[in-house]
Amino acid sequence: MKGRAACPLCEVLPTFPDRTKVLLVYTEPDLLFNKVLECLLGSGYKPEAQDEIVVLRDVPTKDVLLTLKQCCLSELETREIKVALLEDEKYGIGLLKSFKPLEVWLSYIENQDFFSILRNGSMTVYYQPILNYEERRVHGYECLLRAFKEDGSMVPPYWLFETAKKTGMLFYLDREARQVAIKEASKKVRGDEKVFINFTPTSIYDPAYCLKTTIEFACTIGVEPSKLVFEVVETDKVEDKKHLRTILEYYRSHGFRVALDDVGEGYSSLNLLIWLNPDYVKLSIELVRDIHKVSIKKDFVSALFSSLRKNGIEVIAEGVETKEELNQLLDIGVRLFQGFLFAKPAPEPNHVINWQD
Repeated sequence: MKGRAACPLCEVLPTFPDRTKVLLVYTEPDLLFNKVLECLLGSGYKPEAQDEIVVLRDVPTKDVLLTLKQCCLSELETREIKVALLEDEKYGIGLLKSFKPLEVWLSYIENQDFFSILRNGSMTVYYQPILNYEERRVHGYECLLRAFKEDGSMVPPYWLFETAKKTGMLFYLDREARQVAIKEASKKVRGDEKVFINFTPTSIYDPAYCLKTTIEFACTIGVEPSKLVFEVVETDKVEDKKHLRTILEYYRSHGFRVALDDVGEGYSSLNLLIWLNPDYVKLSIELVRDIHKVSIKKDFVSALFSSLRKNGIEVIAEGVETKEELNQLLDIGVRLFQGFLFAKPAPEPNHVINWQD
């Protein structure tokens, strides 16, 4: 029996050779096709025109792609032009899979630091505690992805995920981030504390396939499923609620728990809450900020908390930064907290907690 093939979306890094034996450029509009052909001829290359495809042989990959960018192209045109880098001339039916928009290839050139991070596995997690304030104990830790360039400098997580989207590597990055979090937390979070791991729903194509390796990885290193809480990020951008529910049901069917982030950020997150019925809900920072000063926030959170508690859903107030916010949330009944008031993210989970006593 053959083993499972590596998923080209989440398990395979694209190759970018210094020289390409056969470089194909495809575009449909005649005007753009002629523009590409003239651009390459004018730059000293010897392209062959075969129907709607321009063929170049044994050329410096990066130079050709940058030539196309410099010669002619608007942003729209870099999306319209498709390029394939081949090791030989045996095209076959799989040729279509080799073509990517020119803008994607250019993004590979422009973001070598990003691909170096992925190739070298230069990622780790920082831990921010989630506290049970009433019992004065750590309920769990949110694992926050951190990455480092080859010179040792840390890159912002926002840049990491935005670059992944730009280069088509979000599936790959999200999978790697989940596995890094599970691996690191399995070594460092030893007690009964929960481990909260972020994931982006749009990075999961088919839960039964895309999450299989993550779940197998957790089992292999001996992590109890009940210890892990998978937290949906970017809830305001979720369009396919049915798909997200399928993902969460798959996690739950394997013993994991699930959380919704940024609830209250917008109408969409409240819709998701009703639709998904998660184990945990994180109140958005916007709701928490200055809640002691804004009566409508206090009333809204109070009503939301009461409804969630009746339905067995745990509520976490994140982004708590002042004693006044803490006291107001305690008055409402909230008991789980996360924020700079207590502790900032750190490389190790053994935080010194500021309990505000």
